[in-house]
Amino acid sequence: MQKKKVFSEVDAWPFFVMILLGLHYLHGKNIVHRDLKPANILVDDLKPLDKANATAITKGLQILKIGDFGISKVDLQTMRINQSTLGFLSTPAYTAPEVIGRQKPSEKVDIWALGIIFHEMITGNNPFRHDNVWAMSDAIKNDSLKPLPDTVSPSIRGIIAKLLDKNPQTRPNTSTLLKVNVIKFQVLKLIDRIHQVNQTIAEQVKASITQSLPNYFQKKITSVSEKFTVTQQLAMNLLMKPVDVK
Repeated sequence: MQKKKVFSEVDAWPFFVMILLGLHYLHGKNIVHRDLKPANILVDDLKPLDKANATAITKGLQILKIGDFGISKVDLQTMRINQSTLGFLSTPAYTAPEVIGRQKPSEKVDIWALGIIFHEMITGNNPFRHDNVWAMSDAIKNDSLKPLPDTVSPSIRGIIAKLLDKNPQTRPNTSTLLKVNVIKFQVLKLIDRIHQVNQTIAEQVKASITQSLPNYFQKKITSVSEKFTVTQQLAMNLLMKPVDVK
């Protein structure tokens, strides 16, 4: 994910949603990653077998996976920042202001890191980056978020502003974010595309198998199991009262 510097909004949305859904799962298990950054986002390809005949929507889809849980924390109640670590157990450029300020961290540190990642995908820049780590930590704690370019849509500007709220108490959690209208729409859009790509793969596998089987066995193969049913159920559960980013 580090290789591409700037993403179009169309390309950035599914990646943002995948990371958000990954964090939602982790936080639901009381796991805080604490070192979320592009280097720890793994990319896998979901492709139809017959690429020549792939349609536009089933042309292939990159699936993101969160990796490197070396400093993740399971028990949120016992999370502490040791004074000797200077709070930089995580990568400084993606560290939340409350970690730098020696406050007790929570799952909201991952939300902050997601905000930095989303900002970088859209603009190509980290909003608080400095060559000096101490200047950067001071900027993270004290500097206001600079306005995003006018070319960035209002919905993305509003979401990034929420993600990069310096106050962890008012910074949204994953559950709140997944109720935002535009994010909910992007989740459903992503799931629909995954389903279509996966269905194409499944049908191609089915065809390749049945072609070599006697007619008796071909008649027995009447359906293909669908994957991602858990994700689809999650999408249905998200159809709650809409929440707008203001």
